[in-house]
Amino acid sequence: MRTQITIIIIFSLTLSTMGVGGDTMYHQTSIADKIVPITVNVFVDSKFDSSINIENRLLTYNNRVYDRSRAGLGFTLNYKFQVKILPFTDKDHQDLVKALVANESTSTPNGYSFNSTAFNGGLKNDSFVPRVGTSFNAVDTVKWLYNKFQTKISTADYNLFLFNLTDVTKAGPHWFNVYPKDIDTQKLTPSFFSGTGGLNLGRQTNGWGGIQQYPLQFVDLSSVTWYGNFINTAWGSNGYYDNILTRPLGVWNRSNFTSPEFNNWINGVINTYMENLFSEPVMGQMITSDTIQVNNIIFNNWTRLYPNQSDIQWVVHDKRIQKLLSESFSWWNFNVSTQWFNLSDYRTLVNEMKSFMTYIPAEDIYLLDVSKGFLTYLETNILPLFIQHEKNTTNLPSLTFLLDKVVFSWGDLRFAGLGGMGWQLQGIQPTRVYEGINKSRGMSQVLAHEIGHSLGLPHPFNIYNMWGSDFVDSIMGYFPNGNRFSQYDFFKLGRLYSLYYKNLIDQISPTFVDNSSFQQAFSLLGLANSEFEARRFNVSALYFKAIYLTFATKDLSFVKKYISTATKTSATNTGIPTTSKNNSGIYVFMPMVLALIILRKSSKFKFFVR
Repeated sequence: MRTQITIIIIFSLTLSTMGVGGDTMYHQTSIADKIVPITVNVFVDSKFDSSINIENRLLTYNNRVYDRSRAGLGFTLNYKFQVKILPFTDKDHQDLVKALVANESTSTPNGYSFNSTAFNGGLKNDSFVPRVGTSFNAVDTVKWLYNKFQTKISTADYNLFLFNLTDVTKAGPHWFNVYPKDIDTQKLTPSFFSGTGGLNLGRQTNGWGGIQQYPLQFVDLSSVTWYGNFINTAWGSNGYYDNILTRPLGVWNRSNFTSPEFNNWINGVINTYMENLFSEPVMGQMITSDTIQVNNIIFNNWTRLYPNQSDIQWVVHDKRIQKLLSESFSWWNFNVSTQWFNLSDYRTLVNEMKSFMTYIPAEDIYLLDVSKGFLTYLETNILPLFIQHEKNTTNLPSLTFLLDKVVFSWGDLRFAGLGGMGWQLQGIQPTRVYEGINKSRGMSQVLAHEIGHSLGLPHPFNIYNMWGSDFVDSIMGYFPNGNRFSQYDFFKLGRLYSLYYKNLIDQISPTFVDNSSFQQAFSLLGLANSEFEARRFNVSALYFKAIYLTFATKDLSFVKKYISTATKTSATNTGIPTTSKNNSGIYVFMPMVLALIILRKSSKFKFFVR
């Protein structure tokens, strides 16, 4: 009797501490059609003229609701944005300038301009011309901002800093640099686009953000880069037109900030930033299986320069891809495998490829246009040969072609990878990954990027600005710095899947209101809600899924599995630096542990801890 009383007291303490006691335990009202609030703190530089009314422009986004009802969720999901304008004072501005100047680079050379004549003439490696200016490290700038403003940004969902740093340099342009490393070679990536090379001094950008553990992003409206001219030259006719950078790039001045062009610029930046805050299933459905299987099938036709498979296996590294995915999206189990085949052994496939090819004499290459039916052929005739259907597994297969003189294209737009179809396609020439006989860059990052599309992740830029808004530290961009998904990426998917499973729980949980056997699931629900409120979406998605599976299958092993690893999981993949405000899950979990220790002594509750 005393044991039973003790059990009741500790369980009551556990549920009370979690905030799930009484009526709040069962969440009988579904989240369907409810609004999910998202806070955006915008720090506005004091150096903007008052005549610009930048604050008023930003505040027009207040209470804006984004309807995601077409996302295939099975319910309506709306995101409501609350934009808060915060000051970036004269003192803050001066401190930033001092920090930047103290670490500036003015070596000769330290940046690039773009030579469109060379690019159009096929001299891709001569397209980027070294030049001198003032460059700052983009990643270091993000870290400085976080350290200075940590107390102001720790409770916000997102934080955007807008700068006007025209006073940083007295003459000449300035910019921010990122220094991307290739996931396969661990070297600075010297290329930016298929067929280009020579970027050995880093890449210029107007801003940066989304770095894991640093919940902020900055944009400097006075900095310059070369890639606007590059975009307009290389991609403009194919729909990748950048309306921010339609003029020759120069230093913004105060008169520019009152122009219609600036109005387009700033609206594009804000729209881009908001687009980066959420996601939806690209294929119109959620991935509800526990395991995602990625079979990467490689058809090798590098017969001239690198005929031996052992010499080129480094090009796509399945274990690196699997580690990258697993660390970013912990509510799934990823299994990435690679199989190699000689393309010459598949004569029907080779003949089909030839029917889609066009020879380009000036470059001595063939363009294979996948938009004319080749994708359909692959999906219908090739993919089924390599897909193994297993229970509770989603297949996201990939086809990688190593081709000597063939480049994949969509019309006349050339690409290295294509995703978002529920499978991925890559086409690689030796010159893409080798400089002479030396390893230049592999394609693991490209494959992970395409898998990201199939998971539901977009590019970190929008239709307003395209590459001109690619200021995010994510492999989902065309302008990545590292080999990782950004904080925004796992916020997007983690929040989405948390809400998806939470909605299913809300619908099914009233069935178990009077069933004491499922109290442990409700206890975990309290912890899941705590993790969600702290924006540890990877963890909350994992817990909500376990709770739903417990209710749906009446199998308590799902809850047991995740409770046993709760403290370990909640300490990783959070996306936000740990602060005193975000540790509630650990304290909530302690009374549950005590309860489980005592419950284990009772034969009545032994099924909890099998």
